[in-house]
Amino acid sequence: MRIPKSLREKLISYLNEDEKVEDIIKEVFIPKFDFRWVILTQKRVIVVVRKFLDYTFKDYSCSLLDLDLSLGSIFDEIEFEVPGKNYKAQFYSFRRDATMSFFRKASICLSMQSKKEEVECPDPEVIKQVHILREAKRLKDEGIITNEEFERKRDEVLRRL
Repeated sequence: MRIPKSLREKLISYLNEDEKVEDIIKEVFIPKFDFRWVILTQKRVIVVVRKFLDYTFKDYSCSLLDLDLSLGSIFDEIEFEVPGKNYKAQFYSFRRDATMSFFRKASICLSMQSKKEEVECPDPEVIKQVHILREAKRLKDEGIITNEEFERKRDEVLRRL
């Protein structure tokens, strides 16, 4: 994703030495704030807001982060929550592939960080299978599928891994 040079420079100085950017997505344009980006590193999620050519950064620690995704007809929404902080980021649904890719990477990387494992994000197929399993669990929890259907899906996903 292309980001302004001024943001790139500020971001480089903002990151820790051992931290690298895993993914970046741009939020829906919001006139009162100009632009917002959500940046994933292996240690945290950073929300950047550009307002009148000035950038502000807000961090969400990976080890404490709760992450939720809601899909909509016009906007998709990712909610980042840590104790004392809550943020909802909106993205255009016609860019859903980018949003889903970011969410999958964040889910995997953040769960690994919370377990204190120092490993890179797994390959895209593993990310996809974990997302399928989480979606099946959500459907079971909401009563849309039975426990038996969930267990079949879980076994199928585990065989693929």
